[in-house]
Amino acid sequence: DDAALQIGLMCFVIFAFATIQQQIRPWRCDRANTVDAVLSMCLALLLICGSLASDIQSSDKAIHVVGTITFVLFLLVVAFEIVRAVHTHLRPRPHYDIFVSHAKEDCGARARLMKLQMEQRGRHRVFLDSDDLRNLDTLLDTVKDHVDHVVVLLTRATLHRPWCAAEIVMALRANKRITAVWTQSFQPLKDEELDNPASLLDGGPAMLAEYGISCSDVVDSYKRLFSSTTRTIKV
Repeated sequence: DDAALQIGLMCFVIFAFATIQQQIRPWRCDRANTVDAVLSMCLALLLICGSLASDIQSSDKAIHVVGTITFVLFLLVVAFEIVRAVHTHLRPRPHYDIFVSHAKEDCGARARLMKLQMEQRGRHRVFLDSDDLRNLDTLLDTVKDHVDHVVVLLTRATLHRPWCAAEIVMALRANKRITAVWTQSFQPLKDEELDNPASLLDGGPAMLAEYGISCSDVVDSYKRLFSSTTRTIKV
């Protein structure tokens, strides 16, 4: 029958509901989710203001119990977040199920359609390399530590793009599962092209050298990409 304890528990329930609501976001519209959360906070604030404006008698024991529970929950949340941050730093888990490597000028629309189909049919999280071409360091880090499966969409220009070459090299270095998708415009590299790797990439291999990727790394990776150990799909 302690009114102060009941108000405290109601505020806890409202805050917990608002937190869960922001995680699952049940409404299709972002504005609706935001309004829902604001209304929950207003309801909690209304309860607190009402308790301050009324003459509510509460026992010291009830206040002590509520305060202790709140403080313990606070410590548990902080400890959990610290442990999770350390675990993520030491053993990064993939953020994406699939990484799609492609030459944007050749098949940008096709790659985008492939991404949408994989996300809708298989409920996969898919990263398209053209979504972030500002920093090759970040892109290679994504391939190395934040994906499970790399799909190389092979068109006429794919193997001549330095970005695509770097992604293939990094995927094979990190022993990622890799699938080569051959399109109708793709032509396998000729032996003379592999024998002259300096002219294989548009703009030359200089831009990849600063990331520790040499011409021989690119050639070796291309050979592995077309070996029998790599899954191949022709479309």
